[in-house]
Amino acid sequence: MKLRETNWDAPGGASEVEVEYPDAPIIDLVNWLRKTSAWLENPELVERRVRRLNGLLADYRDSPGAAASGGTASAVPAGLLGRMADPVFRTAVEAALKEYRLIQAKINRTAALERARAAKKQKAVSV
Repeated sequence: MKLRETNWDAPGGASEVEVEYPDAPIIDLVNWLRKTSAWLENPELVERRVRRLNGLLADYRDSPGAAASGGTASAVPAGLLGRMADPVFRTAVEAALKEYRLIQAKINRTAALERARAAKKQKAVSV
């Protein structure tokens, strides 16, 4: 995705340039804005997400691969962020996280039930 940037080092003063960035982090922010209403009540959430997006874009822009091609590299970044751009992988990760949360919730409920039973037993013994 091409975004406009200000090139402060341009000869003759600052000028507008278009820089090619990966789509994944930008799409992630826009989808979050569209799907989540929490940011309407707390604009600080948007500020945090935009700061994180700017950091990701700056890292991409300043990476050696982007600099070698004049700051217009269009490859998806390596690592987890690059893999999260793949919708199939992203769906699999989201499903695994949802399953993990369900397992952890069950473990927490079971532990709480055991603690309650132990407390009830202790109370019956002490009476």
